Amino acid sequence: MALKHKKKSFKHYYQQIPKRIIYFIVVGSLSALTHCSLVFLLVSQGVFLPLRANVLAFMAAFCVSYWGHSRYTFDRAATDFNAMFKFFLVAAFSFMLNQSLYALLLEVFHLNYLIALMMVLFIVPGLTYLLSSRWAFRQKNLLRKDSDY
Repeated sequence: MALKHKKKSFKHYYQQIPKRIIYFIVVGSLSALTHCSLVFLLVSQGVFLPLRANVLAFMAAFCVSYWGHSRYTFDRAATDFNAMFKFFLVAAFSFMLNQSLYALLLEVFHLNYLIALMMVLFIVPGLTYLLSSRWAFRQKNLLRKDSDY
């Protein structure tokens, strides 16, 4: 009987992948909307230049992203501080990549700040999903070797 439970858990895990990707896209879209809106607001009102506005917008978007991904995408408690710390590292890495690409597109290619931002926000999330699902929010013992069955 335990054998069936393990197979069911393994099967259940893989059946959840499409649902997780949909949640990841929805939560990521809300996070990106938060990010873009804040950059636009801060730059258009003359509060900050685009690269500085991007830092503040990232911090706000991180809060939206962690809450949504922990609760919906990866079904973890929002108070799971181990996952929060790991996700913060993933987000920080993603942000460094985001900021570097954004600076490259702005300073080297002289693109409009909103077009450059859209390009970056299209490229970086795929890597963020992989790191989040495989490391930050990974639940132990869901993936077992075939020999365990």
